[in-house]
Amino acid sequence: MIDSHTHSSFSHDSFERAESMIERAIELNLSYFALTNHLDNDCRYNYIGFGEVPQLDFKGWAAERLRLKEKYKGKINLACGLEIGFDIPSQNDDKKVIDGYEFDVIINSVHNVSSTDIYYPQFFDGKEKKEIYSKYLLTIYESLRAYDYDIIGHIGYIMRKAPYKNKKLEYSDHSDVLDEILKSIISKNKTIELNTHSEGTGLNFFPTSEILKRYKELGGTNVSFGSDAHSKFDIGRNYKFAAEGAKEYGFDYWTCYTERRENKIKID
Repeated sequence: MIDSHTHSSFSHDSFERAESMIERAIELNLSYFALTNHLDNDCRYNYIGFGEVPQLDFKGWAAERLRLKEKYKGKINLACGLEIGFDIPSQNDDKKVIDGYEFDVIINSVHNVSSTDIYYPQFFDGKEKKEIYSKYLLTIYESLRAYDYDIIGHIGYIMRKAPYKNKKLEYSDHSDVLDEILKSIISKNKTIELNTHSEGTGLNFFPTSEILKRYKELGGTNVSFGSDAHSKFDIGRNYKFAAEGAKEYGFDYWTCYTERRENKIKID
């Protein structure tokens, strides 16, 4: 088992110590474990949210990375990285962090659409599902031109808090833009994440099986697993569903990153 997407107390929405997360990963005998704390510069520009978003101490996190990797050397294949919330106005700030500090892996995620936080149900007030999902997907497409990253995080995140009776991001409703997204990911040799922090979606993981299948049909090869755990008890949650889904559509290896270098781990 691996886990490429987790958070510790360096992230504003987790209270779990990094050591507690790592020690739990060791208990679970993970082959690879990544702590990817939030870099939310996207929330500093024209942000319409429903709560304050404290910013990452990225200097402290960069220093902590070195300490943790030394402390747990030989005990676990540990990566320490960032989950960067994409928004056009924050690109220069993100670039400074990426270029100025050493991290192992960078996840590129969309949390805001039109600088508005899509985590909260209020975002959806008065909006039709197909229209707002289309806008979300176009933002993901735009994010693929971000400065530097390894993994595309949680495609389908918008489903978590969507108020619609059928929340599912249907491939058939958005096939044109989804195909462009998938083709771009493939051409850039980036990695799609199978994210199991799927409460409220009715799914075991996302992107959906239809989207994952289409990614493979188009020639996609790189997939990762991410529990998106913010607590040590959620590390590896629903791993078997993601692993089974990946293998069903012909993926034999997880793609992981250490010191920004790609490596493959067999899916068991």
